[in-house]
Amino acid sequence: MPRLYLIDGMSLVFRAYHAMAASALRSASGELTSAVFGFANIITSLIDREKPEYMAVVFDTQRPTFRHEMYEAYKANRAAFPDDLVPQLARIKELLDLLSIPRAEMPGFEADDVIGAMAKRTAALGCEVVCVTSDKDYYQLVDSNISLYKPSRAPGKDFDIVTPAEVLDKFGVAPDQVIDVLAIIG
Repeated sequence: MPRLYLIDGMSLVFRAYHAMAASALRSASGELTSAVFGFANIITSLIDREKPEYMAVVFDTQRPTFRHEMYEAYKANRAAFPDDLVPQLARIKELLDLLSIPRAEMPGFEADDVIGAMAKRTAALGCEVVCVTSDKDYYQLVDSNISLYKPSRAPGKDFDIVTPAEVLDKFGVAPDQVIDVLAIIG
């Protein structure tokens, strides 16, 4: 069965950014590269381990989403995008292009909206889909054809694989009920 890996780009970018912040890695010219290095490690680890035949990285855009238009205060308490991450994000996208890994962005939509639609449509065609992210909202997508790879916090372990059984264990409900649990806990 074909398997498609859909990677939540911003989830992994922020994970790499925060994990590597203290290192303050820089290129020979002085350009900050910590997040680029961390992101490259995550992607190459995934490629080495899984050897994906089909893979795409989806990013959020700067443009407000339809949710912002519906509710002005949507994500109003979220911190501003870090200034030192802006050039690193450009380098990360350049890295993906050099690796010939397709990337996608859709103005007016978040990456998880795009990935969710792609995952459901691809799974309906009989393909396996693996969503790679640390975003808990993705738990609601998990089913017999869609799994979730979460970057692991366990030493020596790259990813935790989330299946319907793990969703039930974590939330106490089936994946299609996770949205209700998340709404209740905020």
